[in-house]
Amino acid sequence: MNRPTGVTILAVLELIRSIMGLLVALCLFFFKNAFFNAFNQNSQVQQSIHQLSPETLQIALNVAGGFALFGCLIGFLLTYGLFTLKGWAWIITLVFTVLGILSNISSLFKAQVNPGWTVVDLVINAVIMYYLLQPQVKRAFGR
Repeated sequence: MNRPTGVTILAVLELIRSIMGLLVALCLFFFKNAFFNAFNQNSQVQQSIHQLSPETLQIALNVAGGFALFGCLIGFLLTYGLFTLKGWAWIITLVFTVLGILSNISSLFKAQVNPGWTVVDLVINAVIMYYLLQPQVKRAFGR
């Protein structure tokens, strides 16, 4: 079966997101001094950071970089699965989309979050979920 155009679009967007995640991870690993300088220029962050030792901050940046690297590796795998219409990619994308919707709904109840971007993300996740549940898309993934 031919890959639906929408699945191709989702795969390309996942690829772009994964490349951006890889760049973030590499920056966290290799440009720590730039992060330290940026943190020192923000007075609110500066107060919090001065409570941490430089070693603790190094570890925190390495852990954040590790999570970003892990996330983008999953994204590259998911990109492959979407491009090749693997059933597991459909399931994982649907699960991540549902988790995104739940996260968006939860965020709307928090006062410190900008509701505009949260609503936009919620709508995007809802559209993706609706699209993935269409009969022709499910059929393309063997569902």
